[in-house]
Amino acid sequence: MDEEFERLLKAAPEHIKPILIVAFYEPMRFEEIILLKWNELDLKSEPGFIRLTANRTKGKKSGRVIPIHPRVKETLCGLPSRFKGERVFQKRGKSFYDFRKSFNQAKMDAGIEDFLFHDFRHCAVTNLRRAGNDIATIMKISGHKTLIMFQRYNLVDEKDISKVVWKTESPEENQTQIIPL
Repeated sequence: MDEEFERLLKAAPEHIKPILIVAFYEPMRFEEIILLKWNELDLKSEPGFIRLTANRTKGKKSGRVIPIHPRVKETLCGLPSRFKGERVFQKRGKSFYDFRKSFNQAKMDAGIEDFLFHDFRHCAVTNLRRAGNDIATIMKISGHKTLIMFQRYNLVDEKDISKVVWKTESPEENQTQIIPL
């Protein structure tokens, strides 16, 4: 997943690279990313936060606070001045919405097939889980209201399965840990 992302990023045109970085690391939806405004970013605190009000989320019922990954923070801090516009992502000084053509060309150039922009949300959720974050925290960050929906986004592959931990015969060798679902 990481290797493919880096290939995609290398193949992408400059104006969509920051969007791809946010999409890969933050469990956000397309519109939450592309319509991101400077006043929704807190880049001064650690780790930094994206604060979306309820009207900016899918259900429009509750807002979300999303911690900013260090690579995302570095990328956002390196973008052109926020005095040039309200929206974070711009092309030639103007806000834009559709970049399908650029994204599809970058995928083709990177040799990536069968991947939609929304699949980044799956990547971000899975990476948060693999980093050791608990399910409740990831669900709060991603906005998943039910465990069933979270499980659809949390991808488990052979790499995860190979890290299974076995209970041993002697109690002192293995501390049993109960993990809530």
